[in-house]
Amino acid sequence: MPICTSGRIPIVFLFLSVLVFLIVSMTVGPATADALAAQAPCPTGKPASLVRGLGPVVGQSPIWVTPGRFPIKWDGPNYPVQLLWVIDAAARGQIFVTGRNRDTKALLRFTKFGDTLGERQARFALDPLGYKPKQAPPEELRRYGFDLIYGWFPETGCYEIQARVGRQQETIYLEIGKPPAR
Repeated sequence: MPICTSGRIPIVFLFLSVLVFLIVSMTVGPATADALAAQAPCPTGKPASLVRGLGPVVGQSPIWVTPGRFPIKWDGPNYPVQLLWVIDAAARGQIFVTGRNRDTKALLRFTKFGDTLGERQARFALDPLGYKPKQAPPEELRRYGFDLIYGWFPETGCYEIQARVGRQQETIYLEIGKPPAR
């Protein structure tokens, strides 16, 4: 028995087709959006010179970070990356940083500079008076506070770092590449 003898599509068939399309679109839509976000380039911004005598930084007022050079040298999850935080001296309030891989959600952990065996913290309190870079001129030491810490990146990828200064929050992105061939 044919479904359509007059050459027209029955209304029920049309309705079911639209319903299936909507269900598939809703089911596949978010996964496709996540896949597209994972393929998007890491929005690190262009490293810029901020403090004479130091490497280029990424971020925006009141907080920036520099690994010393870009691209970031990463030797694997068991080796920390040195991160120098630059904080505007006019900023007020406690300073905390947290981070995660944008695609896999793996947590970035932090320790104080020189402390490779200590507890690696997912939420780290920066001390803007904790470090004075020798290569920074005295006038820059009055304009900015500095803290040197280690970042323990568990894997390669784009890391989203949330830096909270008092009530102000900034997002900084760092791209961690594959370790060099040995």
